[in-house]
Amino acid sequence: MRLLPTGAAMLTACCCTAAAAATATLHFTSSQPAQPLVCAGERFRTTDSSLSAAHLQGEAWQTLQGLLRKTSQVSTEVPAGAPLTVALVANLRQGSGVGASRGRCTPTVQWTPIAGAHYHLHLEAAGADCQLHVTFSEADGAPEQPQPVQPRPYRCP
Repeated sequence: MRLLPTGAAMLTACCCTAAAAATATLHFTSSQPAQPLVCAGERFRTTDSSLSAAHLQGEAWQTLQGLLRKTSQVSTEVPAGAPLTVALVANLRQGSGVGASRGRCTPTVQWTPIAGAHYHLHLEAAGADCQLHVTFSEADGAPEQPQPVQPRPYRCP
């Protein structure tokens, strides 16, 4: 499986086969800096960009974020109709100063995407606790509803 960016590049990359047209769109967001991962075959593949939590304004900040390939939302196209495993990886910091500790949050879920649907995956992290919330709409602009997912261990099937 190859992850495809959304937009014009997606049209160029998929227009040649009917099977590639059966895709769904994933939109990742997070309250913490995080890296979205999509299971492709036997291993996780990263998306083109990672998530930044700081939502600062200004041209210089936007330029820096672009150079670091960080953004407040990461979108990608995935094949629909087959089980899909995704994860978000975030490094968490608890406390401050000398006594601060670090941890890793890796919520991983699986479901079968519907062709043409848009899925919003949001990582909510507070302290050592983190959860991945998944909602979907069957068409762009349609109301979102909860997507039932199966929690999984952090591994690619």
